[in-house]
Amino acid sequence: MLAYAKEAIRLLSDPGKITVGFRWRLLLYFFLFSGVILSVMFFSLIAMEIFSPRKAADTLFEQRAKQNKHYLEKYFSDTAAQGIHFSRQLSQTIANVLEEKDASFDDVSDNYDLIKLLQSRVYSLVYDYFLIADCSGAFFSLDATIKSNTSNAEPLKTAIFL
Repeated sequence: MLAYAKEAIRLLSDPGKITVGFRWRLLLYFFLFSGVILSVMFFSLIAMEIFSPRKAADTLFEQRAKQNKHYLEKYFSDTAAQGIHFSRQLSQTIANVLEEKDASFDDVSDNYDLIKLLQSRVYSLVYDYFLIADCSGAFFSLDATIKSNTSNAEPLKTAIFL
């Protein structure tokens, strides 16, 4: 193919000596016409951004952003619903223990046995929700302490954290 192109260029550069046949001229014009058409098509596609890698990357990033947004919305919605359900179950368990012991919430502070009973009953609930929820921890905290009447007592809370 390269030999034909060199021959065509040599023949076209010195037209007086050798007469170019009709077949050679037709072949040369066909290749030139094809090259021009392909170049025009290629540059038009580039101008219309059909072969643009930026457009493909933008489309890919938009799709991933939509997927991530949907995943995060579902994750936070599920986590919030589980947190609400967890707090209701926790409140019900604490209320049941206080009703069982015929005590009020004010009686919890400075009552070691009641605090220990609350923690032991709530532990399994906290553990179960920790396993159910897609999170890194679960906890509950009571505004109660065993030594609130000492002189250097800080405001302490009793808690379980998993």
